[in-house]
Amino acid sequence: MAESETAWRDALLALRIAATARHRIGGIHLRARAGPVRDRWLALLHDAMTGLPLVRFSPEVDEGRLLGDLDLSRTLAEGRPVLSEGLLARADGGAVVLAMAERAAPTLCGILAGAMDTGTARSPRMAAAGAAPARFVLVALDEGAEPDETLPPALADRLALRVDLSAVSWRMAEAKTAIPAPPARDPIAVGLSDAMLTALTTAAMQAGWTSLRAPLWLATVARHAAAMEDAAEVGPGHAATAIRLVFGPVAMAEAGEEPQDASEPDETPPPPPPPPDDAPDGEAPDPVELDPETLRDMLVAAEAMRTMTLPVLLPAQGAAGAGRGSGKAGAERRKARRGRPIGYTAHPPHPGARPDVLATLRAAAPWQRLRGRAPGDGRRGLTIRKSDFRYKRLRDRSETTVIFAVDASGSTALARLGEAKGAVELLLAECYIRRDSVAVIAFRGTEADVLLEPTRSLVRAKRALGRLPGGGPTPLASAMTAALELSARVLREGGTPLLVTMTDGNGNIALDGTADRARAREDARTLARHLAVQPMRRVMIDISARPRESARAFARDLHADYVALPRADAASVSSLVSTYMREG
Repeated sequence: MAESETAWRDALLALRIAATARHRIGGIHLRARAGPVRDRWLALLHDAMTGLPLVRFSPEVDEGRLLGDLDLSRTLAEGRPVLSEGLLARADGGAVVLAMAERAAPTLCGILAGAMDTGTARSPRMAAAGAAPARFVLVALDEGAEPDETLPPALADRLALRVDLSAVSWRMAEAKTAIPAPPARDPIAVGLSDAMLTALTTAAMQAGWTSLRAPLWLATVARHAAAMEDAAEVGPGHAATAIRLVFGPVAMAEAGEEPQDASEPDETPPPPPPPPDDAPDGEAPDPVELDPETLRDMLVAAEAMRTMTLPVLLPAQGAAGAGRGSGKAGAERRKARRGRPIGYTAHPPHPGARPDVLATLRAAAPWQRLRGRAPGDGRRGLTIRKSDFRYKRLRDRSETTVIFAVDASGSTALARLGEAKGAVELLLAECYIRRDSVAVIAFRGTEADVLLEPTRSLVRAKRALGRLPGGGPTPLASAMTAALELSARVLREGGTPLLVTMTDGNGNIALDGTADRARAREDARTLARHLAVQPMRRVMIDISARPRESARAFARDLHADYVALPRADAASVSSLVSTYMREG
């Protein structure tokens, strides 16, 4: 109950600060699943910003709606390009609520980040119309279910406040809806000592924030917290509040909201650093003199940082996981015939594409006067030329299926199988989030065996890989046959296969099961050429102790990227395959 009450109190405090500071604090990163608690918080935000514009949209919003697009009816009536008002310009002075912000595409993040940095919204399609004012506070609704499903770093870095409603109960949200009162004094007039600013900056560095915005957010939020208590200067309690709101949910069991006594630390402060080597002889830098009150303030901030539990909402962590999260939706299909619209082009994206009527009219409307059409001439219709045709570009992502073809023959089979098993387990942890799958083909003896059908279940993979034996001859041709059949099935089902072959390229069992090395080599090359024409990516991992020319030749026949990993472990194989999956 205490945790729920604390989280809800912080959420209301962040709401008040956002309603007061607005665009000066960037916005709020609200981590909460859709439900009545989040709806209540958004309703309170609407009440706190009464009389101010509040615009809400999803990551699928069109660029023209955001920045403004050509107003077709007014353009035709006035005979000149007329730009409609975009959503960002409409939200000037108010707030923008972005739903499912963790799914925001890089293009949308760039548009929002540019508008937040400049305070304006400019349409690239209508550059001559100029920029419209767009100063707003952004409320990013993060509905990520997994720890690495969080905001893109470009947005997270620009949001000062972090609120997590996961621990807030509906009873708490329904019972306590009183928003804190507005600041009793101007937050800009609240004093902030150099020592306190140094303590806040140090706290930001210890938390892993590499952006210079972090000290600014801490100082701004601390000033607002002090102004709400009618304090003339930022104190230790205000600094602790700023750290809690900017860094997210914290556990301050030892420090508490108002530490009773921090003037007598357990450890003596470290001595001042020695003067730099390049300082002139006899001249030392002036020592920093701290009175007991200033030292107490710094120790309170440091204690708050020591006892806090850093959440997964930090931009530094988001940047580290950006590479892993970029492949969440599978491989991107080029020249897709269906999917999400990502813009328009003057050339057909695929055979049989039809022009988009509205986009074509928008492209033709500004040229009607030059084409002999004056407004009010009584004639109906438009003069459309081939150069006006605009086609909608679509983006579609398909599920990626990684097909491991693992050489389980020879004396190194056990070690190689261990690497493959570890790599599959590591990949499956990521594939569950990306909605991708993994399949394993093991070949030994006289034929290959599809050990693991395409799956994203880690339990099923462990059960199947645990009973795989090793040793014996190398039926490489049979493995290529199995890979060809499995990849063709994945393609028929609309997926994107990625073939990862782990072998030395020396097959000694022909396709009919006979031990004929020359025939086995020719069968493997023939099947490799069949695989080479399939629309998929292929990776050949040479597992030999030393890179062999036979493996390079087999990779050329397969049209696969050749990678020599003589001492590969599960982590290196998983990292390599993940890179290919993200590149699609």
